[in-house]
Amino acid sequence: MKKFILCTAMVMALGFAFSACEMSLEDVVPEDLGETVNLILTNIPSEPVDPDIISQIGPGVSAFLTQAAEPTGSITDIFGETDPTPTPTPYVPKDGFDLTHFSAVDLDGNEVNEEIFKNYDITMVNIWATWCGYCVEEMPGIADLYKDLPTNVNIITLCDDAAEAKNTAAAILKKAGAEFTTLVGNAQLATQVVDYVSGFPTTIFVDSNGEVVGKEQIGAPRGDVKTAYQNLINSALKQIGKQ
Repeated sequence: MKKFILCTAMVMALGFAFSACEMSLEDVVPEDLGETVNLILTNIPSEPVDPDIISQIGPGVSAFLTQAAEPTGSITDIFGETDPTPTPTPYVPKDGFDLTHFSAVDLDGNEVNEEIFKNYDITMVNIWATWCGYCVEEMPGIADLYKDLPTNVNIITLCDDAAEAKNTAAAILKKAGAEFTTLVGNAQLATQVVDYVSGFPTTIFVDSNGEVVGKEQIGAPRGDVKTAYQNLINSALKQIGKQ
């Protein structure tokens, strides 16, 4: 009789475990024993069940029965986490210009993100718009500078209205002889970059992580555009110890 009571209690505990963790008998019970265990769960027999049947039930059940006797045991301890995939943390932009995390496309439709900076000590980012006369005027000088850059420096531009004026932006860049990447403005770039611009053009300098280095250049520089921007690049390199 004692064997019957113990066996029944063990099988009832097994049934509770399956219900609590949404498992099926097939997960832990050998196939040839399934019919016997199902019979026990649905119709408690009048005769004692051979203890050898219980001893043959899979290791998952044995572990459950062992943990059940210990107050600190849990279903998770035995069967593991049900959903090990962590929930991603939404990115929170920093105050001020932030290019450490972004997603955009260029004028050719290529996807661009912060990885564009990783191979350069300094990247000059010129922020402009097609309706800005000063922006258009300085573009040939920036294009000339790009062709003479050292290998550790890059130039890209961000055209704020390129989504609506893609053909105009492309024509301006072609006329200037520009060969650098130009990002198409979007909602994220507006929030993280353009909203901090006090006038077009504005130029910032970032390191390999997209972190801003030094102060921004507001407006087109006076004098020779190529020389002026080269001096600003050299200043940024000096600030990060790369010159």
